[in-house]
Amino acid sequence: MSKNKKIKKLSLGLVLTIVLLFGALRLSKALFSDVETLQDNTAGAASVNLQLGGKDPTVVKFSFPNLIPGVPVSSTVGVTDIGTGADFDENLYIGLVVTDSDEGTNTEAETDITGEGELDDCLMMRVSYKDLGGNMVEIQPYTLFSELENIFIDEENFSALDDLLQITTVNITFDVSADACGNEAMGDTVTFDLNFYYEQ
Repeated sequence: MSKNKKIKKLSLGLVLTIVLLFGALRLSKALFSDVETLQDNTAGAASVNLQLGGKDPTVVKFSFPNLIPGVPVSSTVGVTDIGTGADFDENLYIGLVVTDSDEGTNTEAETDITGEGELDDCLMMRVSYKDLGGNMVEIQPYTLFSELENIFIDEENFSALDDLLQITTVNITFDVSADACGNEAMGDTVTFDLNFYYEQ
């Protein structure tokens, strides 16, 4: 056998050995691989749901007739988180909206637009709640209605009130004062809404 034929045979043998080795490696890889499938997986979004005064939908209102300077009045509303997102950080904040202002039985000279009362310009509200230790925590000092219409009460994200609402019903107290009102507001009335925003 010539030298060239021997080299060709050796080369061919080497190529076949590499091909067989590669095939064996692929086979061994196939023998030692595994695939597992998790099937029918689902995901659901948490919800937030606020209950006011033990009711949902809410039908809670309060009335403060015959307000007198120097004699504040108050009302308390229980606020509860009944949504499914209690394990997440959630944020409660409150907005005040004056819906009507009327002269009522006012007998004094008017300083405002005819037909509108002055009570909504001078009325003040303070907002507070009791913590777990029974201490009153003020979240909004006495503030004029006219100013409250332009801000949110407890707008701070994840405040102490927000944290407390995650674990218990919180009784929020609204104190209303006519201390800043003069004779021009005597007999006037004002109607307002309190919007409770609850976000996750």
